[in-house]
Amino acid sequence: MKSRALIAITARGAKEDSPLSVSAQYINALKQAGAQVCTFFPTDKKEEIESIISSVDGLVLSGGADIDPTLYGGESSRYTAELDVERDRFEIALAQVAMNRRIPVLGICRGMQILAIAEGGSLYTHLPDDLNTSQHRQECDLRKWLAASHDVEFAHRSLVARTLGEKIVSVVSCHHQAVKNLPDNWLAVGHASDGVIEAMEHSDHWAIGVQWHPEMTLERNVAHKRLFNSFVHQAVIRKT
Repeated sequence: MKSRALIAITARGAKEDSPLSVSAQYINALKQAGAQVCTFFPTDKKEEIESIISSVDGLVLSGGADIDPTLYGGESSRYTAELDVERDRFEIALAQVAMNRRIPVLGICRGMQILAIAEGGSLYTHLPDDLNTSQHRQECDLRKWLAASHDVEFAHRSLVARTLGEKIVSVVSCHHQAVKNLPDNWLAVGHASDGVIEAMEHSDHWAIGVQWHPEMTLERNVAHKRLFNSFVHQAVIRKT
């Protein structure tokens, strides 16, 4: 029987005894790709973070609220909201250990930004102010969000382009922060029409960040299924 990969996915952190929260769409996407899924409460203990990564075959850094700008040398704007520094620090540490261990990593929206910061990059704190663009800040009411989309064009022969099987893909997104400076050994391989980096990949390790939400449009575009399938396949390879 084919071995199933165990994938850790980050969640909205517990505050005031509230439970961890992970969108069912992430879980569904990973299960469709053949994975088992788990999540963990935030911790600042290095040995616990090491243990988490040692116990799984891949890591998904999920979407969510803004990242504290002080963690990447930025400054808060009047639009910075819903900060959860405990979650930020936990996920940055998870990403660093996962990259050091060279397990497959997939960062989605906020998760791509966490991955960039963990590896030494930085963010734009508010795209309309920093780049004079509002293309990506769609209505976050899901009924309106899923009706809105924009195209992303990918670098020829990049891992992301080969994984998705298409050079241009229509995506849905809702964000006002984005990767500004790429970390060393990372490549910007997908861009929106306004120049915002929409996909990045590591130069010698299966680690990908996408700024959109592929889990939301699995049934509308097979390219997004391919992304999860490729990620889980790499996790299975590492496991075996």
